[in-house]
Amino acid sequence: MKINFKVIFALVLMVAIAYFAFNAVQKETVSGTEVTFVTSGVAVINATEPVNLLAVSPRTFTLTSTDTDLGTLRPTREGSGRDLRHIVDIELGQGRTQIQVTRGADVNFTLTGSETINVTLAARDDAANRNILIGAAIACLLLLAYSGYTTRETWMPMVRKNRKSTAPSMGTA
Repeated sequence: MKINFKVIFALVLMVAIAYFAFNAVQKETVSGTEVTFVTSGVAVINATEPVNLLAVSPRTFTLTSTDTDLGTLRPTREGSGRDLRHIVDIELGQGRTQIQVTRGADVNFTLTGSETINVTLAARDDAANRNILIGAAIACLLLLAYSGYTTRETWMPMVRKNRKSTAPSMGTA
């Protein structure tokens, strides 16, 4: 039996694509009364009471929210030179709030409240995650089809032989 390295390479590539897709859409959950995290993506905040949000970065950034009262949040500048910081300090209402860093990177968030705050962090929004999963599925299907095409000499005769034996016979009278 001869080893088909093209098929082995395609299978290894399929595993690598699946691993990348799984890690790309993975979410992280953080909870506590004072939650600190750094993100460049999406944060979904679930709070049972109003909480204070402090976002700080040495570079400028823009935050957008699904909450119509918040909309787009732009930071204010504080300090100068090496001490320059861009800050957003707001009070978030109770319930679910989604905040996305639309411009900038590595924004330090601090949420404080008296009750437990649950935060779900994702590198991308749901639409981007869906596109990653669809692209990975298409790539894996194409690699699977390629593997089947390159090994057709070994499995096609078995299929043809089984198909001939299951076909109804035209008997002679």
